[in-house]
Amino acid sequence: MMWGVFFTIRLTTLIFGLVLGCLILLITQGAFLKWLGLRSPFWRDFIAYVRWIFIIALVFYSIAFIYRYAPAVHKKWRLVSPGSILATFLCIMATLAFSEFVNNFGRYNALYGSIGTVIVLMALIFINSLVLLVGFELNVSIKSLRAIAEKKGCA
Repeated sequence: MMWGVFFTIRLTTLIFGLVLGCLILLITQGAFLKWLGLRSPFWRDFIAYVRWIFIIALVFYSIAFIYRYAPAVHKKWRLVSPGSILATFLCIMATLAFSEFVNNFGRYNALYGSIGTVIVLMALIFINSLVLLVGFELNVSIKSLRAIAEKKGCA
């Protein structure tokens, strides 16, 4: 039993390290490319596509870890679940749509002054927390429907 706990802690630490490394690479990609001397359009486009893959993976695994380890109950949730897939898609779409709205239609700094940034950030956090709740509710609904089906002997 001790080896299982040790392995789980090591694996979790490794994954968090990879996530942190990806975050640092995403933040410093411009300086890193200049340091490497890659200025061709091919590499710029390639890095842009790879960046989106990293962003999607980072959001997905962050949501999956929240769904797996955040609840206070000790139920075993799968890391890859329909709720985490839906929440990842909705989180990215909601963030892009909200960003488009703020850039084109919202004039929060003119209306609220410098506190407009805080208001926009709080609205984005609120939208993303609703998306997290929708995804987790999907997981719970699927699990309860499976339990009902097993109880009736359908599955």
